[in-house]
Amino acid sequence: MNIKGIIPRIYQDNTSIVEMVTIDSGVSSTKHMCMQMHLVLEAVKDKHVDIKYRNTKQMIADEFTKPLDGAKSETFRSEILHLSD
Repeated sequence: MNIKGIIPRIYQDNTSIVEMVTIDSGVSSTKHMCMQMHLVLEAVKDKHVDIKYRNTKQMIADEFTKPLDGAKSETFRSEILHLSD
């Protein structure tokens, strides 16, 4: 059950994965991932989570694991701290 009706959103930069878990596309053809995809697909259908595509360059979590130059560092800092330009 979600707090105050808010559905958590998960961002994914792989369009194939987004399709698999939102429109039940390809789950049966990827046997090694069938169980995990089924569980996520069920959670999406039951509106426990929402999955949306986001471009790789906009994936904030990636910045925790990659080196940043000056401009990327400033952008990342602003996004994390919710600072306006």
